[in-house]
Amino acid sequence: MGNSESGIVDKLPPNFPNDIKFYHFHNLCNTCYCNSVIQLLLASNYVSCFFKNLFLVTKEGKALVVQEILQSPLFQLLQIYQNSVDDSNKEREFFIKPIKFLDSIYRETDQFTKGQQHDAHEFIIYLISSFDEVIKKFNDIHGKTLTPPFSKLFEGVKATCFHCELCENDKERQEPFISLDLGILPQSNLQNLVDESLFPEIVEEDWKCDNCSQKSEAQITSYMAQLPPVLLIELQRFKYNRQTQRMEKNSEIVKIPNEIHINSGSGPQNYKLKAIICHIGISLFHGHFIAFSKVDEKWLLANDDNLNVLDQITFEQLLEGRNVKYQYVPYLLMYEC
Repeated sequence: MGNSESGIVDKLPPNFPNDIKFYHFHNLCNTCYCNSVIQLLLASNYVSCFFKNLFLVTKEGKALVVQEILQSPLFQLLQIYQNSVDDSNKEREFFIKPIKFLDSIYRETDQFTKGQQHDAHEFIIYLISSFDEVIKKFNDIHGKTLTPPFSKLFEGVKATCFHCELCENDKERQEPFISLDLGILPQSNLQNLVDESLFPEIVEEDWKCDNCSQKSEAQITSYMAQLPPVLLIELQRFKYNRQTQRMEKNSEIVKIPNEIHINSGSGPQNYKLKAIICHIGISLFHGHFIAFSKVDEKWLLANDDNLNVLDQITFEQLLEGRNVKYQYVPYLLMYEC
């Protein structure tokens, strides 16, 4: 989808800010998963600041960057970003074939294969881990932390407390997360799904207490011990059906609010919606990924190299499947505090 190099600047509404950059990423044979993830990352204010700081560290001669690091996915993406925001570059939109970035992925792992369809959620989780590995090498070369881990932007901590009904013992377990993975309920709202993921639940007699070593009922309560500045949420659209031996898609409409509220150990946190990756199609391996990102109270629809600016009403109609040819099913959401 979207093969012609048709610009978007001439189609922008009046008084649209002229400092916003637009990225048209070409689909290089089933690379929509990659294009949509890049659009999502570049929509984040925190990611932009991270890239700016990393570039300054290297540009000012404070850091040695070896060839292995320069050819990594992180620095290939940094180069794409920096070429567009360089002060000497007055262009507002960029038509990009991310060949070097994709080649760096293919060299680094066999998890993603050239020419095949892949999962956007798996891809962004991989990228965050890959970026951290490169940053560690980068810092190790210099013997000090010049740049913090990329994952710090996305990493939160979820605490789970197990209360034994027999001995009254409480045990808390804390686990870091990069994305909140939420199940889908009929006619649901994202805020409700977040809230329900933290509701208390009862585990019956298949649970064994570490304190009294007895099997009993346990009450499980969860809370957010720490929330990240950038909150990724995956709606669990794809599940394996043992009977059909296939990955099946749940296309249930979920209402996506512009703001969500989550309580944490440090108090309530408000998040604003910045970007969404949607899936079009019948299954994970027979479909297409596109991205929406918030741009000056409008929404940018990025369908590979084809870009369109939408108002809030049109954006909501697409997400709710109203008056559209394709159902744009929200899959991966990015909120920022």
